[in-house]
Amino acid sequence: MKVFSNVNFVLNPPEYYKNQYEVAIDQAYGGGTPSMDTFVLNPQIYFRARRDSGNNLKCWLTYKIFEGEETYVKVFVVKADGPERVSMITTDNQVAEDDTPYYGGRYSNHFVLNRDEEYIAIVSTFQNEDPISGVFEIKANTPLTYKLIKPL
Repeated sequence: MKVFSNVNFVLNPPEYYKNQYEVAIDQAYGGGTPSMDTFVLNPQIYFRARRDSGNNLKCWLTYKIFEGEETYVKVFVVKADGPERVSMITTDNQVAEDDTPYYGGRYSNHFVLNRDEEYIAIVSTFQNEDPISGVFEIKANTPLTYKLIKPL
């Protein structure tokens, strides 16, 4: 089984990014994040995962949209060896749609991965009609490892 390198990611984001996102995540999920792995996809989007004691990993893609900018965020995760798609839940506990417009604020999609399985995650954002996309592989292991396929 191949192991992915995390060399392309910032696993401990700079304080500038931490300050922007930490409050929102703490409020949404009750704080207590020392066991999370984190990397920054760009200044607006970042991914974190928390290991639990079972066979699952609870993961979040969190993004901040600047006020007044209409932004579409498209995010989905599939198993690396097949078409099975991972369901995502939005901040307000609704199933995430493929295309969702946001008009400022902080949002999270959270999802669960099975430990030791491999996944492909695709993130696309559209701001002012300029698409920004990223694709990365996730190996749901301990520790989590990531490989950037197509940068944001």
